[in-house]
Amino acid sequence: MIKYLFSAVIIGLAFIGSPASADLPPGIIIDKWQIQDWMVSIGNFMFIAGMILSVIIIVLSGIRWMSTSDPKGARQMLISGIICSAVIMGVALIIRTVAALVSGQFFN
Repeated sequence: MIKYLFSAVIIGLAFIGSPASADLPPGIIIDKWQIQDWMVSIGNFMFIAGMILSVIIIVLSGIRWMSTSDPKGARQMLISGIICSAVIMGVALIIRTVAALVSGQFFN
């Protein structure tokens, strides 16, 4: 225990005399337009990727429905694909609405 305490004190004393670096580059100013652009870009990506995924699920469920003798699993997969696309469109709408509220364009 004393060995670890001694090591911690030595390491702590080594960093006491080191000065902090104040030569940092200037930061990037983030305004509401950049935030809106990021939110719209994220919303668009989520919308497009989700819709592609839900279309793939719907097409695969249709193929599965036509090729199997028991269509219950394929029907459930089709319903899940339709619900998935509805949820994705709803989330994209919420993100775009929040982006418009942040930028102030919602009430114009």
